[in-house]
Amino acid sequence: MPLRRRPSAITGLTNKAYYSTRTSPLYKIHSFGGEDNSDNKELSSEELQQIIDDEEARMIAEIEAKKYPDWKPGQRKRPLIKTHSEEEFERELLPENFLDNPIWTLRDKRCGVLAIKVGMMPVWDDVWGVRHPTTVLWLDRNIVLGHKTVGKHGYNAVKVAAGERKLKNVGKCILGQYKHDPKLANSPPYTVREFRVTDESNLLPLNSTIHARHFVPGQNVDVSGISKGKGFQGAMKRHNFKGMPATHGTSLSHRALGSTGQCQDPGKVFKG
Repeated sequence: MPLRRRPSAITGLTNKAYYSTRTSPLYKIHSFGGEDNSDNKELSSEELQQIIDDEEARMIAEIEAKKYPDWKPGQRKRPLIKTHSEEEFERELLPENFLDNPIWTLRDKRCGVLAIKVGMMPVWDDVWGVRHPTTVLWLDRNIVLGHKTVGKHGYNAVKVAAGERKLKNVGKCILGQYKHDPKLANSPPYTVREFRVTDESNLLPLNSTIHARHFVPGQNVDVSGISKGKGFQGAMKRHNFKGMPATHGTSLSHRALGSTGQCQDPGKVFKG
């Protein structure tokens, strides 16, 4: 709030200005004991320390009360109290009756694999004769590198190492992570990733190799990958634009976006 300056004639001061505000202090300051505080009881250092410890314990308890240590993705953090649909209560109390419930589907979440896309090929249905486009993936030496548990790290996960690098291109600090596994000590992996699992029973043994038999035919899986970079040809790929003129005057922008519909005289467009 801006300050108000009172005239010197009111305060009786000639060379000094008196400033006042309407704002109240944010924090109240308490003092214990002393000559200037005769009304307060003088406290010892042990009592002062006890007051500080109690206040610190109260603040820590408030922070811990806001956390949800047993929460998993797809679950509700707070219990459901009010809703307009009875089905929401049933989904929370009996999730096994709803196969599309995220709580139920995440219970069987297992470790995944790191693969490289080789290409695509058609697969024909023997019964109906339908052509199904399929993607061929190559599993390049997936080895279980480590575990993460709820008790130690706060969540369950499996560290998987895949691929291979030349030994001379890897630093000593990174090589120290693979010294417990003779398979990776002399041929370090190309990449290491984590896969979250919902239960510790789904943790794979250390130093074990994951093959394609890790999955079963007909199993639904979630796939995520890195797409190829297309450079400056995004508009031509997405909107089928023809690009800029392919002449010597066009420099390094043959596949650029170009004009997007500007008109010098909009009135000419609406003339019949």
